[in-house]
Amino acid sequence: MIILKKILPYTDESTAGGVAHYNHALIVSLVGAGWRAHGAQPPNDSPMLELQRQLGVEQSFLSYEPRVEFVRSITDTADPARIIEAAAPDIIFFICGALIGGAGGPLQSASRTMLLRHTTPDRATEAFGMFALSGKVASFLTPLLIGLFTHFSQSARIGIAPVILLFLIALILLLWVNPKGENG
Repeated sequence: MIILKKILPYTDESTAGGVAHYNHALIVSLVGAGWRAHGAQPPNDSPMLELQRQLGVEQSFLSYEPRVEFVRSITDTADPARIIEAAAPDIIFFICGALIGGAGGPLQSASRTMLLRHTTPDRATEAFGMFALSGKVASFLTPLLIGLFTHFSQSARIGIAPVILLFLIALILLLWVNPKGENG
């Protein structure tokens, strides 16, 4: 089974009480739904954590008890840095996703502007029709390739390779595009 989703819940109260039970129920439910979980909490030997370990939940523990050392829970940066480092591949993935997503809008509007430079008014409908068709093909082909790569490699990391490959192909094809248009 390939798992592509991960969550990093944190609690100051992991041994008993409402927050501990809520986090435990949330983690167990998400694992049951196919998510990977990485819990972060103070050190303890709660039966809930033992069940989570049996379900494959990764655990990171603070080096102190926040309810006892409250000021440290506000000023400590070492433990959070260590915990975030343990989940770094996922965080890097989200940062890259945000950058690609943030660039998508400007790229789409720039591509439409460039398309206008490469067509004449009497062929604009044809050009935008091909533009829309190529978008539809890409929106079908990319998820298909990701699914195939992920299925055959059994690795989500290798499965995302088609996105990188398609970006590189597009970048190479752009070398032959005159940014000022056909008559530029």
